[in-house]
Amino acid sequence: MDSGKPEIAIEHYKYLDGLRGVAALLVLSVHLPLLVDLFNGKGFGFGVYGVKLFYILSALTLFLSSSQRFASESKASLKFFLRRFFRIAPLFYAAVIVSWLYVGGVGNRLPVQGITISNIVSHFLFLFGFNKYWIDSVVGVEWSIFCEVCFYLSLPLLFRHIKNKKGAVKLAVISILIAFVFKKLISFFFPGDALMHEWSTFFILSNYFYFTFGIILFFLFKENKQYNHKALISGWCVCIFSIFLISALPAYAAALMALPLSLLVLLTRYDFPLARLLNNQATRFVGKISYSMYLTHYMVLTLLAKSIINPNLTFFNQNIGTRMAGIFGALIIVIAISAISYELIEKPGISLGKNLIKKISN
Repeated sequence: MDSGKPEIAIEHYKYLDGLRGVAALLVLSVHLPLLVDLFNGKGFGFGVYGVKLFYILSALTLFLSSSQRFASESKASLKFFLRRFFRIAPLFYAAVIVSWLYVGGVGNRLPVQGITISNIVSHFLFLFGFNKYWIDSVVGVEWSIFCEVCFYLSLPLLFRHIKNKKGAVKLAVISILIAFVFKKLISFFFPGDALMHEWSTFFILSNYFYFTFGIILFFLFKENKQYNHKALISGWCVCIFSIFLISALPAYAAALMALPLSLLVLLTRYDFPLARLLNNQATRFVGKISYSMYLTHYMVLTLLAKSIINPNLTFFNQNIGTRMAGIFGALIIVIAISAISYELIEKPGISLGKNLIKKISN
Protein backbone atom coordinates (compact mmCIF):
# COMPACT_ATOMS: atom_id res chain seq x y z
CA MET A 1 0.00 0.00 0.00
CA ASP A 2 1.31 3.43 -0.93
CA SER A 3 2.25 5.19 2.31
CA GLY A 4 1.13 8.52 0.92
CA LYS A 5 -2.38 7.42 0.07
CA PRO A 6 -5.20 8.14 2.55
CA GLU A 7 -7.15 5.10 3.70
CA ILE A 8 -10.64 4.57 2.32
CA ALA A 9 -13.62 5.92 4.23
CA ILE A 10 -14.38 2.83 6.35
CA GLU A 11 -10.75 2.55 7.44
CA HIS A 12 -10.70 6.27 8.11
CA TYR A 13 -13.34 5.88 10.78
CA LYS A 14 -11.57 2.82 12.18
CA TYR A 15 -8.46 4.90 12.61
CA LEU A 16 -10.44 7.44 14.60
CA ASP A 17 -11.57 4.60 16.88
CA GLY A 18 -7.91 3.66 17.31
CA LEU A 19 -7.04 7.19 18.39
CA ARG A 20 -9.98 7.26 20.80
CA GLY A 21 -8.57 4.11 22.33
CA VAL A 22 -5.18 5.80 22.72
CA ALA A 23 -6.86 8.83 24.33
CA ALA A 24 -8.76 6.61 26.78
CA LEU A 25 -5.57 4.78 27.78
CA LEU A 26 -3.78 8.10 28.28
CA VAL A 27 -6.51 9.29 30.64
CA LEU A 28 -6.40 5.99 32.51
CA SER A 29 -2.65 6.37 33.00
CA VAL A 30 -3.20 9.67 34.81
CA HIS A 31 -5.52 8.10 37.38
CA LEU A 32 -3.70 4.80 37.91
CA PRO A 33 -1.94 6.21 41.02
CA LEU A 34 -5.33 5.91 42.74
CA LEU A 35 -4.43 2.22 42.89
CA VAL A 36 -0.93 1.61 41.58
CA ASP A 37 2.15 3.67 42.40
CA LEU A 38 3.61 5.10 39.18
CA PHE A 39 6.50 7.55 38.99
CA ASN A 40 6.26 8.33 42.73
CA GLY A 41 2.49 8.65 42.59
CA LYS A 42 2.39 11.20 39.78
CA GLY A 43 1.12 8.91 37.06
CA PHE A 44 2.00 9.31 33.41
CA GLY A 45 2.13 13.08 32.98
CA PHE A 46 1.46 13.18 29.25
CA GLY A 47 -1.79 11.32 29.89
CA VAL A 48 -3.49 14.62 30.76
CA TYR A 49 -3.55 15.37 27.04
CA GLY A 50 -5.78 12.36 26.43
CA VAL A 51 -8.82 14.55 27.14
CA LYS A 52 -7.55 17.19 24.69
CA LEU A 53 -7.15 14.50 22.05
CA PHE A 54 -10.75 13.44 22.75
CA TYR A 55 -11.88 17.02 22.10
CA ILE A 56 -10.11 17.21 18.75
CA LEU A 57 -11.45 13.81 17.69
CA SER A 58 -14.96 14.71 18.84
CA ALA A 59 -15.14 17.85 16.71
CA LEU A 60 -13.62 16.09 13.69
CA THR A 61 -16.00 13.14 13.98
CA LEU A 62 -19.06 15.32 14.43
CA PHE A 63 -18.21 17.42 11.38
CA LEU A 64 -17.56 14.29 9.33
CA SER A 65 -20.84 12.67 10.34
CA SER A 66 -23.15 15.67 10.65
CA SER A 67 -22.11 18.33 8.14
CA GLN A 68 -24.08 16.74 5.30
CA ARG A 69 -27.07 16.13 7.56
CA PHE A 70 -27.27 19.82 8.42
CA ALA A 71 -27.14 20.66 4.73
CA SER A 72 -29.92 18.30 3.65
CA GLU A 73 -31.85 16.84 6.60
CA SER A 74 -35.14 18.25 7.86
CA LYS A 75 -35.19 19.21 11.55
CA ALA A 76 -31.44 18.73 11.50
CA SER A 77 -30.71 20.59 14.75
CA LEU A 78 -33.36 18.70 16.70
CA LYS A 79 -32.12 15.36 15.40
CA PHE A 80 -28.53 16.29 16.15
CA PHE A 81 -29.31 17.12 19.78
CA LEU A 82 -31.33 13.93 20.16
CA ARG A 83 -28.43 11.86 18.81
CA ARG A 84 -26.00 13.55 21.16
CA PHE A 85 -28.29 13.30 24.18
CA PHE A 86 -28.94 9.59 23.82
CA ARG A 87 -25.29 9.04 22.97
CA ILE A 88 -23.95 10.48 26.24
CA ALA A 89 -26.79 10.95 28.77
CA PRO A 90 -27.87 7.37 29.68
CA LEU A 91 -24.38 6.22 30.63
CA PHE A 92 -23.52 9.54 32.22
CA TYR A 93 -26.62 9.44 34.43
CA ALA A 94 -25.81 5.87 35.43
CA ALA A 95 -22.22 6.84 36.28
CA VAL A 96 -23.41 9.79 38.38
CA ILE A 97 -25.81 7.62 40.39
CA VAL A 98 -23.35 4.76 40.94
CA SER A 99 -20.50 7.07 41.89
CA TRP A 100 -22.76 9.05 44.23
CA LEU A 101 -23.99 5.94 46.03
CA TYR A 102 -20.83 3.81 46.14
CA VAL A 103 -17.83 6.14 45.80
CA GLY A 104 -19.06 9.27 47.52
CA GLY A 105 -17.64 11.84 45.16
CA VAL A 106 -14.31 13.63 44.83
CA GLY A 107 -13.85 15.02 48.32
CA ASN A 108 -11.26 17.74 47.71
CA ARG A 109 -13.69 19.65 45.47
CA LEU A 110 -16.80 19.30 47.63
CA PRO A 111 -18.08 21.76 50.22
CA VAL A 112 -18.57 20.56 53.81
CA GLN A 113 -22.04 19.14 53.15
CA GLY A 114 -20.69 16.77 50.49
CA ILE A 115 -22.79 15.76 47.49
CA THR A 116 -26.18 17.44 47.66
CA ILE A 117 -29.38 16.78 45.75
CA SER A 118 -28.86 20.13 44.02
CA ASN A 119 -25.47 18.91 42.80
CA ILE A 120 -26.99 15.71 41.41
CA VAL A 121 -29.82 17.63 39.70
CA SER A 122 -27.24 19.97 38.14
CA HIS A 123 -25.46 16.91 36.74
CA PHE A 124 -28.68 15.62 35.20
CA LEU A 125 -29.23 19.03 33.62
CA PHE A 126 -25.56 19.31 32.54
CA LEU A 127 -25.22 22.60 34.44
CA PHE A 128 -22.73 21.40 37.05
CA GLY A 129 -19.79 22.99 35.24
CA PHE A 130 -20.86 26.50 36.24
CA ASN A 131 -20.17 25.74 39.92
CA LYS A 132 -16.54 25.52 41.05
CA TYR A 133 -17.43 22.90 43.69
CA TRP A 134 -19.51 20.72 41.40
CA ILE A 135 -17.64 20.74 38.09
CA ASP A 136 -15.74 17.54 38.87
CA SER A 137 -17.23 16.40 42.16
CA VAL A 138 -19.14 13.15 41.60
CA VAL A 139 -17.76 10.97 38.79
CA GLY A 140 -14.25 12.40 38.93
CA VAL A 141 -13.94 13.11 35.20
CA GLU A 142 -17.23 14.81 34.34
CA TRP A 143 -15.75 18.25 33.73
CA SER A 144 -14.93 17.22 30.18
CA ILE A 145 -18.51 16.03 29.62
CA PHE A 146 -19.65 19.53 30.50
CA CYS A 147 -17.24 20.92 27.89
CA GLU A 148 -18.53 18.43 25.32
CA VAL A 149 -22.13 19.45 25.92
CA CYS A 150 -21.23 23.13 25.60
CA PHE A 151 -19.54 22.37 22.29
CA TYR A 152 -22.61 20.45 21.09
CA LEU A 153 -24.78 23.48 21.79
CA SER A 154 -22.63 25.57 19.47
CA LEU A 155 -22.53 23.10 16.58
CA PRO A 156 -25.67 24.11 14.66
CA LEU A 157 -24.28 27.63 14.52
CA LEU A 158 -20.85 26.35 13.44
CA PHE A 159 -22.32 24.20 10.67
CA ARG A 160 -24.14 27.26 9.36
CA HIS A 161 -21.23 29.72 9.40
CA ILE A 162 -17.92 27.80 9.22
CA LYS A 163 -17.69 26.89 5.56
CA ASN A 164 -13.96 26.53 4.91
CA LYS A 165 -10.53 26.16 6.46
CA LYS A 166 -10.01 29.91 6.70
CA GLY A 167 -13.16 30.29 8.79
CA ALA A 168 -12.09 27.41 11.05
CA VAL A 169 -8.66 28.96 11.61
CA LYS A 170 -10.26 32.31 12.51
CA LEU A 171 -12.49 30.53 15.02
CA ALA A 172 -9.45 28.81 16.52
CA VAL A 173 -7.56 32.09 16.91
CA ILE A 174 -10.55 33.80 18.54
CA SER A 175 -11.05 30.82 20.87
CA ILE A 176 -7.38 30.88 21.93
CA LEU A 177 -7.58 34.61 22.67
CA ILE A 178 -10.76 34.08 24.73
CA ALA A 179 -9.06 31.30 26.71
CA PHE A 180 -6.05 33.52 27.40
CA VAL A 181 -8.13 36.51 28.53
CA PHE A 182 -10.42 34.31 30.63
CA LYS A 183 -7.50 32.76 32.54
CA LYS A 184 -5.93 36.18 33.10
CA LEU A 185 -9.19 37.55 34.48
CA ILE A 186 -9.56 34.63 36.87
CA SER A 187 -5.98 35.08 38.08
CA PHE A 188 -6.55 38.80 38.57
CA PHE A 189 -9.87 38.65 40.42
CA PHE A 190 -9.25 35.41 42.38
CA PRO A 191 -5.48 35.40 43.03
CA GLY A 192 -5.58 33.16 46.11
CA ASP A 193 -8.44 30.84 45.20
CA ALA A 194 -6.87 27.53 44.13
CA LEU A 195 -10.25 25.90 43.53
CA MET A 196 -11.34 28.78 41.31
CA HIS A 197 -8.12 28.45 39.33
CA GLU A 198 -8.77 24.74 38.88
CA TRP A 199 -12.36 25.45 37.84
CA SER A 200 -11.17 27.92 35.21
CA THR A 201 -8.85 25.25 33.79
CA PHE A 202 -11.76 22.83 33.48
CA PHE A 203 -14.28 25.37 32.17
CA ILE A 204 -15.32 25.41 28.51
CA LEU A 205 -13.75 28.81 27.74
CA SER A 206 -10.31 27.35 28.52
CA ASN A 207 -10.89 24.30 26.33
CA TYR A 208 -13.07 25.33 23.39
CA PHE A 209 -10.12 25.99 21.10
CA TYR A 210 -9.16 22.30 21.16
CA PHE A 211 -12.46 21.50 19.45
CA THR A 212 -11.73 24.12 16.79
CA PHE A 213 -8.60 22.23 15.77
CA GLY A 214 -10.80 19.24 15.00
CA ILE A 215 -12.83 21.48 12.70
CA ILE A 216 -9.65 22.59 10.93
CA LEU A 217 -8.74 18.93 10.44
CA PHE A 218 -12.15 18.30 8.87
CA PHE A 219 -11.43 20.85 6.14
CA LEU A 220 -7.90 19.51 5.68
CA PHE A 221 -9.33 16.02 5.17
CA LYS A 222 -11.74 17.36 2.56
CA GLU A 223 -8.71 18.46 0.54
CA ASN A 224 -7.66 14.78 0.47
CA LYS A 225 -3.98 15.54 0.00
CA GLN A 226 -1.45 12.78 -0.52
CA TYR A 227 2.04 12.71 0.99
CA ASN A 228 5.07 10.68 0.03
CA HIS A 229 7.08 8.55 2.44
CA LYS A 230 9.67 11.28 3.03
CA ALA A 231 7.00 13.84 3.94
CA LEU A 232 5.40 11.41 6.40
CA ILE A 233 8.75 10.72 8.08
CA SER A 234 9.34 14.46 8.44
CA GLY A 235 5.83 14.94 9.81
CA TRP A 236 6.24 12.23 12.43
CA CYS A 237 9.62 13.64 13.50
CA VAL A 238 8.14 17.12 13.93
CA CYS A 239 5.14 15.70 15.78
CA ILE A 240 7.16 13.62 18.27
CA PHE A 241 9.74 16.35 18.86
CA SER A 242 6.99 18.95 19.43
CA ILE A 243 5.18 16.72 21.91
CA PHE A 244 8.33 16.20 24.00
CA LEU A 245 9.27 19.86 23.77
CA ILE A 246 5.87 21.20 24.82
CA SER A 247 5.59 18.61 27.61
CA ALA A 248 8.75 20.12 29.12
CA LEU A 249 7.49 23.70 28.96
CA PRO A 250 5.71 25.48 31.84
CA ALA A 251 2.03 24.75 32.41
CA TYR A 252 0.82 27.94 30.71
CA ALA A 253 2.37 26.73 27.44
CA ALA A 254 0.28 23.55 27.48
CA ALA A 255 -2.20 25.07 25.03
CA LEU A 256 0.45 24.67 22.34
CA MET A 257 -0.14 20.91 22.54
CA ALA A 258 -3.18 21.37 20.31
CA LEU A 259 -0.79 21.69 17.35
CA PRO A 260 1.14 18.40 17.64
CA LEU A 261 -2.00 16.54 18.73
CA SER A 262 -3.76 17.72 15.57
CA LEU A 263 -0.73 16.76 13.52
CA LEU A 264 -0.83 13.34 15.19
CA VAL A 265 -4.44 12.87 14.08
CA LEU A 266 -3.59 13.98 10.56
CA LEU A 267 -0.57 11.68 10.28
CA THR A 268 -2.35 8.63 11.68
CA ARG A 269 -4.76 8.89 8.78
CA TYR A 270 -2.03 7.58 6.48
CA ASP A 271 -0.57 4.10 6.35
CA PHE A 272 2.78 4.26 8.17
CA PRO A 273 4.55 2.07 10.79
CA LEU A 274 4.05 4.58 13.63
CA ALA A 275 0.41 5.00 12.68
CA ARG A 276 -0.12 1.24 13.12
CA LEU A 277 1.01 1.52 16.73
CA LEU A 278 -1.94 3.85 17.36
CA ASN A 279 -4.43 2.29 14.96
CA ASN A 280 -4.67 -1.47 15.44
CA GLN A 281 -7.18 -4.06 16.55
CA ALA A 282 -6.48 -3.51 20.25
CA THR A 283 -6.72 0.29 20.22
CA ARG A 284 -9.81 0.18 18.02
CA PHE A 285 -11.52 -2.12 20.50
CA VAL A 286 -10.68 0.22 23.37
CA GLY A 287 -11.84 3.12 21.19
CA LYS A 288 -15.22 1.48 20.68
CA ILE A 289 -15.79 1.37 24.45
CA SER A 290 -13.79 4.54 25.17
CA TYR A 291 -16.74 6.59 26.42
CA SER A 292 -17.72 3.85 28.86
CA MET A 293 -14.10 3.47 29.87
CA TYR A 294 -13.72 7.19 30.40
CA LEU A 295 -16.76 7.45 32.65
CA THR A 296 -16.21 4.28 34.68
CA HIS A 297 -12.45 4.01 35.17
CA TYR A 298 -12.14 6.59 37.96
CA MET A 299 -14.79 5.02 40.15
CA VAL A 300 -13.50 1.50 39.41
CA LEU A 301 -9.97 2.43 40.48
CA THR A 302 -11.33 4.22 43.56
CA LEU A 303 -13.44 1.24 44.61
CA LEU A 304 -10.52 -1.14 44.05
CA ALA A 305 -8.30 1.09 46.17
CA LYS A 306 -10.90 1.13 48.95
CA SER A 307 -10.98 -2.66 48.97
CA ILE A 308 -7.34 -3.13 50.00
CA ILE A 309 -6.49 -4.09 53.58
CA ASN A 310 -4.51 -0.97 54.43
CA PRO A 311 -6.15 2.12 52.88
CA ASN A 312 -3.08 4.24 53.69
CA LEU A 313 -0.91 2.32 51.24
CA THR A 314 -1.06 2.40 47.47
CA PHE A 315 -1.81 -1.04 46.09
CA PHE A 316 1.11 -2.81 44.37
CA ASN A 317 3.70 -0.25 45.52
CA GLN A 318 6.50 -2.59 46.59
CA ASN A 319 8.44 -3.49 43.45
CA ILE A 320 8.34 -3.25 39.69
CA GLY A 321 6.90 -6.74 39.26
CA THR A 322 3.89 -6.16 41.48
CA ARG A 323 3.42 -2.68 40.05
CA MET A 324 3.22 -4.11 36.54
CA ALA A 325 0.79 -6.75 37.79
CA GLY A 326 -1.29 -3.98 39.31
CA ILE A 327 -1.30 -2.01 36.06
CA PHE A 328 -2.39 -4.94 33.90
CA GLY A 329 -4.85 -6.15 36.52
CA ALA A 330 -6.46 -2.72 36.76
CA LEU A 331 -6.52 -2.41 32.97
CA ILE A 332 -8.29 -5.76 32.55
CA ILE A 333 -10.89 -4.94 35.20
CA VAL A 334 -11.54 -1.46 33.78
CA ILE A 335 -11.88 -2.79 30.22
CA ALA A 336 -14.19 -5.60 31.34
CA ILE A 337 -16.52 -3.25 33.23
CA SER A 338 -16.39 -0.73 30.39
CA ALA A 339 -17.38 -3.41 27.86
CA ILE A 340 -20.30 -4.47 30.05
CA SER A 341 -21.54 -0.91 30.52
CA TYR A 342 -21.14 -0.32 26.78
CA GLU A 343 -23.35 -3.31 25.95
CA LEU A 344 -25.94 -2.83 28.71
CA ILE A 345 -26.28 0.97 28.83
CA GLU A 346 -24.45 2.83 26.07
CA LYS A 347 -25.64 0.80 23.05
CA PRO A 348 -29.30 0.63 24.15
CA GLY A 349 -29.25 4.39 24.73
CA ILE A 350 -27.94 5.00 21.22
CA SER A 351 -30.59 2.66 19.77
CA LEU A 352 -33.32 4.46 21.69
CA GLY A 353 -32.18 7.75 20.18
CA LYS A 354 -32.14 6.30 16.67
CA ASN A 355 -35.66 4.93 17.07
CA LEU A 356 -36.94 8.28 18.30
CA ILE A 357 -35.35 10.06 15.33
CA LYS A 358 -36.99 7.57 12.95
CA LYS A 359 -40.40 8.41 14.44
CA ILE A 360 -39.73 12.12 14.01
CA SER A 361 -38.69 11.56 10.37
CA ASN A 362 -41.86 9.61 9.51
